[in-house]
Amino acid sequence: MLKNFGLHYQVLKLPGTIINSKKIQEILCSELAQKFGSSFRVQIMAPDYQLQKLIPASFDHIHYPSKNPTYGDAVNRNARQTSTRKVQEKKISFQDVAGLSAEKEKLRKLLLLQEKGLHTAGIRGILLFGLPGCGKTLLSQAFAGESNRYFFNISPADIKSKWIGESQQNIRRIFAQAKKRSPSVVFIDELDSVGFSRVEEQAHTDQKATITQLLIEFNNLHDSDVVVIATTNFISVLDSALIRSGRLGWKIPIFPPDQNERHDLFRFHLSRFLDQYPVNKDLLNLDLIDFAALAERSKRFVSSDIEAVCQEVVHTAVLEEGDALLTTSDISLYIDNFQESGLTLTPESVHHFLDECRRLSIKSPKIQWLETEWK
Repeated sequence: MLKNFGLHYQVLKLPGTIINSKKIQEILCSELAQKFGSSFRVQIMAPDYQLQKLIPASFDHIHYPSKNPTYGDAVNRNARQTSTRKVQEKKISFQDVAGLSAEKEKLRKLLLLQEKGLHTAGIRGILLFGLPGCGKTLLSQAFAGESNRYFFNISPADIKSKWIGESQQNIRRIFAQAKKRSPSVVFIDELDSVGFSRVEEQAHTDQKATITQLLIEFNNLHDSDVVVIATTNFISVLDSALIRSGRLGWKIPIFPPDQNERHDLFRFHLSRFLDQYPVNKDLLNLDLIDFAALAERSKRFVSSDIEAVCQEVVHTAVLEEGDALLTTSDISLYIDNFQESGLTLTPESVHHFLDECRRLSIKSPKIQWLETEWK
């Protein structure tokens, strides 16, 4: 133990490489200089085994593999990425979302409250729960566009960190930015990977603290025009405090498309891809396509499945060298091939979703339809 100017220094055994030791020296300098002034210096000592004493370690010729080696780059990389790239640039509307008519109508009610000057009317969060590939993310983006809000698209990777305490810092930073740019939407995808129940055995202290920080941020939104929209495929695993009223109080189930919606989805996506790609329109005339037949053929397809089929059809039209017209039968073959390769949904996932709808007393005619289609 050395004493200098009334300060105590501890000789530490520093694990890791020389670069790690250099980084530790910079961190110590940065942190201690804030308290004791810029003239404060930290010197890391290394053993000289020949002289049998400690000598100052030299890092003059040590370089980092990345540019701008600062403490912020090493510790706050996830948070800095969140702050610079998570605002949606191109806004979309409900017209850009095919199907989901009942779900869009529920969100329009919230927009009507906003138009009447009630802002979010005490509604801080919306939970979109349902099966994968059904359009939860796109619907959230459309809501932000319809309400003229900034859209912060947050994934679990933008929150979770291997550093103790940094996940909570990331959450605080995200919500602070959302408040500054309000009115805004904070969209948290796959909330179950961050906000699972704190009573789970595998939840360690830092993960519990992350969920607690989310709850704190929800409680601090009462004076801010910020709406949180979260998605999950497994609502039953979420912490009960997150999904109670006053937080994620609006729970909207997102169902797979029924036959009428599949009809609209095929027309919507084929039209969109035809506009995006240099396609000979004579090879794919939508007026000659029987969309009702395609909808019947594509039972158990979700929105993303239909989009993938339509994209493959249009790619074929782009690459087609002959003059053969793509017919309803041709597109049906693509549907059959996609079905054989494996659909997004499984019977187990559908039955689990139906059980959660019943547990939450969800009232929707789609429940009976879904049971019939998957019985």
